[in-house]
Amino acid sequence: MFDYILSLGGTVFVPIIMIVIGLIFRIPWLQAIKAGVTVGIGFVGMGLVIVMAIDSLSPPIKVMIERFGLALHVFDVGAGPASGVGYATAIGAMIIPVIFLLNVAMLVTRLTKTMNVDIYNYWHYAITGTVVQL
Repeated sequence: MFDYILSLGGTVFVPIIMIVIGLIFRIPWLQAIKAGVTVGIGFVGMGLVIVMAIDSLSPPIKVMIERFGLALHVFDVGAGPASGVGYATAIGAMIIPVIFLLNVAMLVTRLTKTMNVDIYNYWHYAITGTVVQL
């Protein structure tokens, strides 16, 4: 079942994780679902913007490469798509609960006084795990 959920991609899996975390923190059902759906819509929107940017920037970049005789093989689209890639893999999907539980363990053992609630930025760990897995 876990593989099936992962196969749906980051646009489905990350909102599910957000809903579960919201419910753990006793946020009302509707509010947790609204937050999860908002995250999913954000992922879809981000993907659409990236596709449009690549489609519109690729032709001029190809002309520039030919005109200046460059050898450019990578199109850097920034952090948005990288986070999507990170969360869409099995390792990346496991990062959210692992880092969250690690932070809770550090709070309980008083190794830190700070709860890292910026779950979106766990993508740094997710993309690193994905690259190492490859």
